[in-house]
Amino acid sequence: MAGSPDGRVARTAKVGAVVLSAVAVLAVSVFLIGQENDLFSRKNHYYVDLQTVSGIRPGNPVELDGVTVGAVNRVVLPRDPARKFIRVRITVDRRYERRVRADSLVRIKTLGLLGDKFLELNSGSPVLPEVPDEGALRAAPATGVDALLASSAGVMDNVSILSYQLKNILGRVDRGEGLLGELTSDSEASRRLKAQVFATLDTLQRVANKLDSGRGPLPRLLNDRRLADRLAESVDSLHAIVASAQSGPGLLPGLLNDPKTRQDYDQTVAALRQVATDLQKFSAELDHGQGLVPRLVHDEAYGHEVTENLRQLVDRLNGVSEKLATGKGTAAQLINDPQIYDAVNDILVGVNDSKLLRWLIRNRQKAGIEHRYNEAQGRKDPKPNDSDGASAAPLPVPQPTEPPASPPPPL
Repeated sequence: MAGSPDGRVARTAKVGAVVLSAVAVLAVSVFLIGQENDLFSRKNHYYVDLQTVSGIRPGNPVELDGVTVGAVNRVVLPRDPARKFIRVRITVDRRYERRVRADSLVRIKTLGLLGDKFLELNSGSPVLPEVPDEGALRAAPATGVDALLASSAGVMDNVSILSYQLKNILGRVDRGEGLLGELTSDSEASRRLKAQVFATLDTLQRVANKLDSGRGPLPRLLNDRRLADRLAESVDSLHAIVASAQSGPGLLPGLLNDPKTRQDYDQTVAALRQVATDLQKFSAELDHGQGLVPRLVHDEAYGHEVTENLRQLVDRLNGVSEKLATGKGTAAQLINDPQIYDAVNDILVGVNDSKLLRWLIRNRQKAGIEHRYNEAQGRKDPKPNDSDGASAAPLPVPQPTEPPASPPPPL
């Protein structure tokens, strides 16, 4: 009956059974959820410095070679603006710690088309040491795919703009506006435009046929292998000439690269210009001067007269030469007769051997030199000294054309 002790015990038992069932369900749920998320397994903590986290948040998964082994624990943005890296701390199940080596790299990946982010970690080389707990991992450089996915929003904006513009273009073509609209419409202007386009295409076709089978320079360049090879050789030769002009040992490389050679060349050109100016002045003097050469150039009678005088002089010189070669005079005998030469040589040898004759000749030579010098100075000769043995009158001395400044020394 209600309110009896047995009824209260039964209700209390029912409530206890419900509470125990709820606790059991809760414990099983926590255990299953913890087992699914490795809440009860031991973890290793690592960190990686990234230039940008690209939407990584605490709780995002961490995969090792495609297997989920941990999660993002914390994302730390430094307060100092001079520090450009963002530190991301992650936890990884400790049973995979032997796969995390010094060359393991961390990359930011996108999960599906929704843009969910996760961190991908690759297994390192077994020969390298393991990364200890609380150690630093290396960040992998960004790939082109990551950059493309990062710029997907901009790509979609560009696709939207392009689709809008393409819609406008197709609308104008459908309304018959513009060149494409006229080509696709059926009107008189469209027919004329089509005829012009077809005529242009026919002309281009004829040009292409001539280029393919013609005999002009351009078809030969396209079809004649030997001509093309010769043109290539000419281009190579021209390239060699240009290279030699830039760095060769000749004049042109020197003019281009050597300041001293350029200066010498400028001086040479200036000298040639001065020579040309002098030649021009000389030509002008020949045209308008009154000297011998202009008269010989312009005065024909005077030229004949000078030529005749030169001919007579040459004839006279020929006559003198002939007399000296074959004549009987003193000069001819001195030149042609060896006996006269020997006799004169004997006299000179005898004079040279006689001290008296040498003194006499030198004395008379000195007296003659002094006499000529005194005449040149306007003074009279002193009376001859008896010691000189010159009691007789001196022989006449020829007058000099130009008086010497001082008496020359005797022989």
